Amino acid sequence: MAYVSADPLEALFADALGHESAGRFRSRETLMSDPVLRSAILALVRLVTWQVGSRIDQEHALYRMATRLVQRAGRFQPSGKASRPDALLERAKEYILAHLEDDVSLDDISQAAHLSKYHFLRLFRQQVGMTPHQYVLNCRVNAARSALEAGAGPNDVAFRYGFADLSHFNRRFKRIYGMTPYQYQRSLAS
Repeated sequence: MAYVSADPLEALFADALGHESAGRFRSRETLMSDPVLRSAILALVRLVTWQVGSRIDQEHALYRMATRLVQRAGRFQPSGKASRPDALLERAKEYILAHLEDDVSLDDISQAAHLSKYHFLRLFRQQVGMTPHQYVLNCRVNAARSALEAGAGPNDVAFRYGFADLSHFNRRFKRIYGMTPYQYQRSLAS
């Protein structure tokens, strides 16, 4: 459970709503099953409980929570100069990063971006320069690299991030970093 004072949330809700103030914004739901919101809450709790990361990391986690609550209420108004397609693709990227350990599908990602699957696929490839599948694999390999740096074993990392087996993970990792995960860990030790 996380208790957050109303003052910092007021400004975050206002930003997500696209207004000067949040007014009387309240979520109609009290019990919700939302993986994105859950991820944001757990990230904030980890940062505060373990006293890791900076204050900006904590503020970003709090912003993700407020934004998701406003999105669930159907009242989200993205601020800034990002165009609508950029904002929608940013949602897709955030969804991918929040679900690296899950078995996500193109349907899941396109729904997170609020686009049809085929429109999303074309737009993503046009804007990012690779398919969503390639992007997911690259994100998983990057997350796996961080886990290897933290001392996790290559086998555990391979299965945690959805690779079929160690050889599949080795091929993907080597393609990006020029060495196998085991060689990478050994290079860190020396």
